[in-house]
Amino acid sequence: MREEDHATGHQDRSPVETLVLFDLDDCLYHAPAMSAAVCHNIKAYMTTHLDVPGDQVDDLCNHLYTTHGTTLAGLVNALDHHIDFDHWHEHVHYGKIDYEQHLKCDPFLVSLLKSMSPFARKLVFTNADRKHANICLDILGIADFFRDDGDIICFETLQDMAREAEAAGGALAAKLAAAGIPAGRGVLCKPNPLAFEVVLDRLGAEPQSTVFFDDSVRNVASAHELGIFSVLVRPGRVPDARCSMHIQHIHRVARELSWLTNGDHDAAGKEEEEGEQREIALAVRA
Repeated sequence: MREEDHATGHQDRSPVETLVLFDLDDCLYHAPAMSAAVCHNIKAYMTTHLDVPGDQVDDLCNHLYTTHGTTLAGLVNALDHHIDFDHWHEHVHYGKIDYEQHLKCDPFLVSLLKSMSPFARKLVFTNADRKHANICLDILGIADFFRDDGDIICFETLQDMAREAEAAGGALAAKLAAAGIPAGRGVLCKPNPLAFEVVLDRLGAEPQSTVFFDDSVRNVASAHELGIFSVLVRPGRVPDARCSMHIQHIHRVARELSWLTNGDHDAAGKEEEEGEQREIALAVRA
């Protein structure tokens, strides 16, 4: 990984708008037990509603996730399942998860988002559904930072963007078809580079003025290949990651990417530093 990539250019840039995309799950918060519950719910859905044999579901789920970005994308795009997406998300996320058990308000994250430069346009960019995203943001205490239309790019948004690109024809439509995404109903998601392309196209943004945070090695690699300043947010060492920078925790943004903030990263003080280290230690042990 090359942490110096683009760094000088970003630090010395004139005050123009920077698009900042934050992944949600396992990036803005760390809740391993909730991630495990979601994985369990996906497999339960496959056996209960799609008649996948129980002795095959683990291997199939892992294969589809690895090959197609998400299990849902693989089920629809590769195996031609016709799935009611709202029904899927209800059984995988908000209908089955006790969010209050896993998440809590994060005052450090609130302070970070408040401190970000007025020239930074902040958006959430998640493969998850909108209701799940809204619940998480509310509990974390940061929903007010993402209230405007378009501030949350989620499963529903990406599919709408894909359908619009297909209807418009042109280069993006051709790329979607070539990627094996069925017209009119296929699932587009990270880490497919087209997910980033349709988002930047819709927002009128350029890769070189975009910053992307995600805990997924393959998601940041896709963004990095497109020229986006990609930041891996993940505890521990990841020596082979293809990204612009690797930080241990989202709380480290103010200190390690100070050009995205108002620069007063010492104001958080010793208590925040100790809190970060506790969460990093817990994440590593998890």
